[in-house]
Amino acid sequence: MQTLFLLAVSATLWLLHVTIGQDASILAAQSGRLLFLAAWAITAITCVQVLQFVFTHQITGRRQGQGASDLLRAVVRIVLYLIAAGMFLHFALEQAITGILATSAMLSVIVGLALQPTLGHLFSGVSIEIERPLRVGDYIRRGEVEGQVTSLNWRSVFVTTEEGTRIVIPNSDFTSRTVEVIDGSRPFRHSAVFDMSSSVTPGKVMRIGMRVLRSGLSDVCITPEPMVVMVGTEPRSGSVRYALHFYTHNFLKREQVASDVLERLWYALSREGLQLIPPPRFGNNQGNNNAGSSVAGTRPAVDANAKPAESPGTKAPSKPEWQALIGELLPELPPTLVTRLASSAKRYRYGPHETVSPKVAALVVSGRLREALSVEEVSLPIVLEQMLQAGPNSVSKPATMPAASVNRLLRDASQAIGPLAQSLVAGYAAVTDDLWLAYQAVAVGIIDPQRRAEFLARGPEHPSRGLTRGDLLGWDRLLKLNNDPASKSLATQDCELLVWNAATLRSALGNLDETELNAFIQLLVRKQSHCRRLDLPRLQRWLARTGGLL
Repeated sequence: MQTLFLLAVSATLWLLHVTIGQDASILAAQSGRLLFLAAWAITAITCVQVLQFVFTHQITGRRQGQGASDLLRAVVRIVLYLIAAGMFLHFALEQAITGILATSAMLSVIVGLALQPTLGHLFSGVSIEIERPLRVGDYIRRGEVEGQVTSLNWRSVFVTTEEGTRIVIPNSDFTSRTVEVIDGSRPFRHSAVFDMSSSVTPGKVMRIGMRVLRSGLSDVCITPEPMVVMVGTEPRSGSVRYALHFYTHNFLKREQVASDVLERLWYALSREGLQLIPPPRFGNNQGNNNAGSSVAGTRPAVDANAKPAESPGTKAPSKPEWQALIGELLPELPPTLVTRLASSAKRYRYGPHETVSPKVAALVVSGRLREALSVEEVSLPIVLEQMLQAGPNSVSKPATMPAASVNRLLRDASQAIGPLAQSLVAGYAAVTDDLWLAYQAVAVGIIDPQRRAEFLARGPEHPSRGLTRGDLLGWDRLLKLNNDPASKSLATQDCELLVWNAATLRSALGNLDETELNAFIQLLVRKQSHCRRLDLPRLQRWLARTGGLL
């Protein structure tokens, strides 16, 4: 808009100069001269604006896929204005610029020698802008220094490290040394290495590893495709080394992402009765029996055919202990059914953010989970009325909702309703741990329908309920009473479950009398909403066949 305005003013001034500026009867000679100089000055400025636009937005933008940076625009503007000033002096003021150029050349040499380091940084910055070896958002790595580029200045490159500190690298130093640049717009490949016993088939390990990589871990990309490869063998420990190759956009947090991958792998292997093998330790500790010594000893060879030893803290309880545990958590069940369930149960452990397999029914022994519910299972008007009444009076009570969920709700609610969100969120977080319900309660106070819809779209899609020790999950899916694909359970912390699949549950319930089966049905009806339509004929039909809806 500014360029078009200048162009119009320039054309008007030249039109006035041609029509009346040279006619002495209309304008005095001095006024005609001023009109001529004004036309030249505005024309020079207009040419600078046009050429700057063409250079920065057309040439540089097309080549790099984006416009030029502020540094390159400033340099281009300075050069163009110097050229325009020279043209104005020569053509408008009719001044010989050769003498000025000679004088300015000597002055430039003196200034250049005095400002050599600064000019070196400046021209290095210009070369960075023109060649574009990196952009804001890219990552760099040079020796022990690594971080994300946050600013490209006329003198320096500013880099933010993982610790949150800023590193300033002068442009000339940046262009004179080798620097590894990681494109911030593309995922970075990283690896997590682990060892397994050679007695475990590689195909099984790779299947479990791929299942972990595709399990929806945050910061792990699905595309490009992750992979599991066998790196080699370790003869001293009788183990095989594998590597999980995955891509992540979070370059600075790649070690944390690898840790999350290995953590989930540990839980996945434990559910298959497997465990990771520690890498061998090299050195010689002969004659040193001190277990607390800092000298690493040589790890003895492991018999490949031997059963892996249980890791500390992971020893599974025996069947009698399971029987006592089930009897304690489910006292309504008859002793015969408790014994059968204990003999057919398996112990599974799930880590944070893992989804429980939909093919099993489980009893929560420890930890916490959240089970997704359908909207029909929640009496929303009644629950909302109770929450709206209790919310303002619960601000002083501690929150039952996790801190991450509270912060998410507070951020979205502040954008929708302003400062009032602080007290509302605090009140609702104290009366419910269901984030979906809290979003619904806050949405009641949003009058504009469009803003309300946008606010609800940022929240969870389904309600959920918390599960703790003694709760049941998955029995409705196993008994074919619930085929809702959204109905799933997600671990919110390390949890331990006793699980049954269809075969083991049929084995446990087979040949029981009707009294014992009715006690089992009453327990499920009381503890799981989808099991309310379960009765004895339905359960008997399920026991008699392998599939289908009850």
